[in-house]
Amino acid sequence: MPGILDLSNELLLEICSHLRPHPLLNITGRPFCCWTLTLKEHDSASFAKLQTVNSLVRSCKHMYAVLISELYEYVPLLTNHHGLRRFTRTVTEHAELGYYVRYASFSLPWDATIADFYQLFWLPSLAVLDLGGYQAWHAAEWEEDESPMGSSPIRTLRLLNCGAHEEALTELLKFPRALEALWYDANQGEWDGQYVGEPAVGFTCEAVRRSMATHAESLGNLVLTRPPLVHEGLGYGDAIDLEDFERLRSLSVYQVFLVGLISNTRVSRCLPPNLEELEVFYDDSGYVDFLDEGEIAQPHWLLTLLEELKGPDSKLKNLSRIRIVALEWTPGQDEVDAEDGQDGQDSSNASSSDSGRDSRGPGDVELRGHPNSPWRPPKLLLDLLVQAGICFSIFLHPERRARLTPDDVKGFDDAWEDEWDSEMNYSPLFV
Repeated sequence: MPGILDLSNELLLEICSHLRPHPLLNITGRPFCCWTLTLKEHDSASFAKLQTVNSLVRSCKHMYAVLISELYEYVPLLTNHHGLRRFTRTVTEHAELGYYVRYASFSLPWDATIADFYQLFWLPSLAVLDLGGYQAWHAAEWEEDESPMGSSPIRTLRLLNCGAHEEALTELLKFPRALEALWYDANQGEWDGQYVGEPAVGFTCEAVRRSMATHAESLGNLVLTRPPLVHEGLGYGDAIDLEDFERLRSLSVYQVFLVGLISNTRVSRCLPPNLEELEVFYDDSGYVDFLDEGEIAQPHWLLTLLEELKGPDSKLKNLSRIRIVALEWTPGQDEVDAEDGQDGQDSSNASSSDSGRDSRGPGDVELRGHPNSPWRPPKLLLDLLVQAGICFSIFLHPERRARLTPDDVKGFDDAWEDEWDSEMNYSPLFV
């Protein structure tokens, strides 16, 4: 009776492709506040799957020769210092294994320095690298033949819970030759500190822009977030200025970094000229909301941007998709609203919703949303969105969402609004 070793190498690889884990390459198709948790869960499950491949590789010489590349192609979530050191030592001492690594994800120990993992940037085939918890304050001192500055082939870099100060962040971002995608999840709290005799260091978007400047001519996708707020004190500063990033097509950014301290900032002057897709998340619910209740609450930055998009001299001629996520309603909010108004809405919320529904102007369109809750944005906002002729999505709660894709406009590639229901734990406080 033939055994598994009688199969061709091609069939063995095909079988292994269904057993081994695959990296999560596109996480931005999910709601903002789920990204970090989604990536952690994916890497944890992938590490467990990898043990099956490891067992096959160790079973005999033939399986080793056929499947060793599958074992090293995606290395997910080595969560302790010893594991990271073992991996870097292995690929340093056995260079042939390093050629197989294309995707890697590591959670760094709190005291990690660049010397603990800089060898990762030398891996010749590495395209996607996730690093969690890099907190260094200063750059390293390199011998001339040691530094991997500008030599790494990495195209996608994701820095999660990154509290590295400007000098250390700049050093890290200079390793890749030309980044195409960057997810920078800024731990603002780690920036707040000082050494004796030195001025205090605080987080600024300008420092981040300077650190990313090396990739201004290559970066096409940028994600700027921060870890969930667990205490007050992570504040608002200057808005991020990306005007020089001319190749940037997609920007997913928290409102605190896009708008800054002054909510009526004219954001168009800071956006890249060839931007096509803009996603904005409000993570400070209750302090800064996208649509507060009441007459004076308006997203001034968005209204101003939409007014400019209508004009013939608009700087952002390619901007065709805008998505807003704010989470301003929580599960059970309908019951609270029902006590103050009719049909599950209080009077202020109803006025903003109904003003759009009853309009006879540009905002009189058929929107997609929750099938049992036909919520509409306020009339002024809806009219400007429609007049701009763009694809838009506003998500405040599973039952407070609306989106529209005009016939002649390319919309978002995903439609997670249809799948993201109230049964999911979407609160950013639990990510």
